[in-house]
Amino acid sequence: MATAEERLKVLKMLEAGTITTDEAKQLLTALGTARNGPAPAPGREYRSLRIRVRDAATGRQKSTVSIPLPLIDSILRWVARYIPSLESGRWKIILTGIKVGQAGKLLEFTDDEAGDVIELVVE
Repeated sequence: MATAEERLKVLKMLEAGTITTDEAKQLLTALGTARNGPAPAPGREYRSLRIRVRDAATGRQKSTVSIPLPLIDSILRWVARYIPSLESGRWKIILTGIKVGQAGKLLEFTDDEAGDVIELVVE
């Protein structure tokens, strides 16, 4: 079963130049298949990044936003400035994951101040 840590390792290897984009895509597809079922049909792209916000205490969903993938680069640059827990450079790993076709949950973090859990999911 693939973990977020395993997918992050692949993306860091890509960022470091240890593997090519094609190799990263193959590895992420293999990890995604083990975790999320079959890979999408050839030529089918994942169409949106879904941001889910839920209450950390109750698990109740507060809001959901879907962003078309072509807008992700600009939006992640903007978001990285306003979310303190999103370390600089981490958005690049997320963007790389999206570009190589990664699906499923990319990131989950807790906003301790607001008591919310925020998830970034490619669907």
